[in-house]
Amino acid sequence: MAAAWLADGCGYGQLQIAEALGFGGTNPRSTRRTARNLVTAGRSFLNDAGVLPWTLWEGGTLPEVWWQETRFNDGIYFWHICVMLERPSIEQLLRIAEEQTRYVRMRQARERGDDPTTM
Repeated sequence: MAAAWLADGCGYGQLQIAEALGFGGTNPRSTRRTARNLVTAGRSFLNDAGVLPWTLWEGGTLPEVWWQETRFNDGIYFWHICVMLERPSIEQLLRIAEEQTRYVRMRQARERGDDPTTM
């Protein structure tokens, strides 16, 4: 996924991706191939997972200036509408997550012998 973002969001080339992600060696051809494969796999995963902007194009392969495309603008608008309509549900999920986090911290404090009521 990181390789896809570096390629599509940051405009990195294959060797720059390899350097940023800490792989590659003395064979630039092999390094480029590995980076290309990671970008392709990342795009495909992000496309399948429904992540903008990759989900808007077949296989997650984005056009050169994807952020200027009507399809992207429509996708962002739709996402915004969904978030606003589902806001009460999202806030409820966040409250549940906060409660779960607090519960785990209290349990860990008890296991360490700390006072969980100070959390």
